[in-house]
Amino acid sequence: MVGQVIVLPCSALFIWSFDSMYLGFCTEIVVQFQILCERLEKLTGEGVQEQEIDYLNKMRTCIRHHQMLLRFVNDFRQAFSLILLIEYATIGPFICAELFAASERQRRRRYERKNVSESTEEMQDALHMLDTPDSNVGFETSLANSTFTTENANTFMAENADTENGSRELPEEATESSIGSACSSKINNTNDSEGLVGNRIVDILYVLECLKRINLHGERFGCSINNLVFTLERRYGLRSELFFKCNMCNETFKLSTVDPNGTSMNLNTAAVAGCMSTGNGYSNMEELLSVMNIPSMSSSTYKEHHRIANAGWEAVALEKMTEAAQEETKHAISINSVDEEGYPLVPVVADGAWSAY
Repeated sequence: MVGQVIVLPCSALFIWSFDSMYLGFCTEIVVQFQILCERLEKLTGEGVQEQEIDYLNKMRTCIRHHQMLLRFVNDFRQAFSLILLIEYATIGPFICAELFAASERQRRRRYERKNVSESTEEMQDALHMLDTPDSNVGFETSLANSTFTTENANTFMAENADTENGSRELPEEATESSIGSACSSKINNTNDSEGLVGNRIVDILYVLECLKRINLHGERFGCSINNLVFTLERRYGLRSELFFKCNMCNETFKLSTVDPNGTSMNLNTAAVAGCMSTGNGYSNMEELLSVMNIPSMSSSTYKEHHRIANAGWEAVALEKMTEAAQEETKHAISINSVDEEGYPLVPVVADGAWSAY
């Protein structure tokens, strides 16, 4: 093996050097012959003089010098022809194989682009299936046409009280990715599901990216997103984790409706903060989500995120009030509005405020 690695490159280098030298000699002979013809025509036309005779002697010397090249070309003509034949017989198939491989790569790229286009269409169909309760294409939606109410929301929350108590998502359960992404992971499916019911709030870009990754899992068996069967839903307040199983390769996947590791505000905290901003509470949010056919969070989850939002608002309010007090202090000092002891005098106007208990 080592001998082949050394001998083959050395042989190729020797053959290439021989070819280059032979072709160089041939080119040199042709060029010198053309120059000689031009000089002879010039001498014949202008007559023979002493300088021209001297120049003619120099050309004869050059011809005798190139006789060695002529002999070399004549002696190695057959060998050179044989080498060219061997090169065509050996290198030709490699060139053809390379051209065939290039055409195969181009065909593969076209096939992949076609698959991406088909996958996009399949994902759009899948999103439509998830949004349509009465569609039955591999998703086990036995409660498709039922109406979601506050009672079955509370029942669902009571059944999943253990998992939803962690809905603040600070210690969110760890997952191991099976296709290199946090949006899909292998699970041990030990719980049965009653099926998907109602609507969900989703991060559309995140869900589309997850579906793209899941759709690429079936290169070995040819399975796609159409082979996914819904098995289980776990809800953490307004965020859901949907579990699917491929009926072709039996691989399981987890799809979260919202990126659990995203940089934006937590969905549950944002919903509670919106209720606080509009002067509403848990009952108002529960009624609104019930009308929208969206499962609501439990009261304990609402209280937890209310505490988180309240602490955040208090910290921001304290920071902004401190900045405003410092700005007013600098302004009072700049206009010399200070008392005898040098403390700045900042006027405060309070109008329309109720007494605090």
